Amino acid sequence: MTQRTYTITNSERASAACPQRWLLRYGFGLRPVGRTRVLDLGTLVHSGLEGYFGPDEDRLGAAFLEIDRTHANELARAHEAAETDRLNAAAYIDPISLDSLAEDVATAKTLLAQYDERWKDEPLEVIENERTLSARIRTTGTQRGAHRISYSGKIDKVARINGRLFIIEHKTTTSTGDWIEKNRRSPQAVGYAYLLRENGIEVSGVVFDLIQSRPPKPPEALPVLKDGKRLAKTTGLPWTTASNFLRAIEDLGALSTGQPGKLSDCEWYGETHEALQARDDSGFWYRREVELISEESIERLGRELYHSGTKIRSWRDAILESSEKIREASKSPSLGEVVSEALQRHGSSFVREPSLCWQYNRLCSYASICLSWSPEDVIGFSVDTSKDGHSELSETSTT
Repeated sequence: MTQRTYTITNSERASAACPQRWLLRYGFGLRPVGRTRVLDLGTLVHSGLEGYFGPDEDRLGAAFLEIDRTHANELARAHEAAETDRLNAAAYIDPISLDSLAEDVATAKTLLAQYDERWKDEPLEVIENERTLSARIRTTGTQRGAHRISYSGKIDKVARINGRLFIIEHKTTTSTGDWIEKNRRSPQAVGYAYLLRENGIEVSGVVFDLIQSRPPKPPEALPVLKDGKRLAKTTGLPWTTASNFLRAIEDLGALSTGQPGKLSDCEWYGETHEALQARDDSGFWYRREVELISEESIERLGRELYHSGTKIRSWRDAILESSEKIREASKSPSLGEVVSEALQRHGSSFVREPSLCWQYNRLCSYASICLSWSPEDVIGFSVDTSKDGHSELSETSTT
């Protein structure tokens, strides 16, 4: 009898922290559709960076093209949902959300134009771009026999820097400093290092490539006093760069005459310009931070993968019959009843973790189903029928 090979990812491992969420998302393959999937700024920036580091010599043009393509695909999906004959509340995307998406498109292009300005003279020698890899989990994290569980992930970039290979992780954030402190020890990067090593690519660490998600205001957007001759003194530092601040002052003719480049006798101008310059130099807008990865951490990750993979495999085996029934009913009006019946059968073995119902400032997408187990609450969910429920992965190469 042929043994089935199971695949797990970082996302599935994280989801397993709440067993009932894992049951719904990966065990049954339920995915929320419609407005819960409206693209955000981070997704648009990420798609733009995929084009930016692609083969096209016009990097910025390729980035804008990818952003426009992603936007067009989302609009097409929204219009298709809006033109259906019946009211489908889950699939409908309201005009306000679409307007917000258009604003995000403009913001994403602004961010990448400034990203190019910041890093164009320090190019990364990218050798892998958006590649999905897979490797068999080994029984002890060493070179002993491979298990029948595979670990997969889609890696942003691998680049050569000063002769060494590094993983490049692109992230948009509201605060580059806070992000580094909260995520520098994230196991995700170590997981990618494990995958790369198992596929014959040794990396020294990860470079977190951070982009401040709120772009600096251009000179013409800075507030001006009613007389139109001087900038208004705002509370704290203006949301702009030192060069934009200086250009705004120049445009207003507020530089001292006879002393080119010297700010006027307005003390606030000089102090603010110095503070903005210091903030720019700190990596406030765009920042690259290196985190080295040790061989010991990769070995430890391999052992952790073995234990989490074994647990998830046992979960999948326990619900195999029910998950197959749900996939068969994925396009059927009886889907809600089939899911509800499966929850009645397995729910007591997959206990909900209440502390995870509210994360990242939003309610878990599966909260309504978890709390009711009602067939009606399955409305608005589709079923991912791909193998092991990892449709986000492209075709993988497995060692």
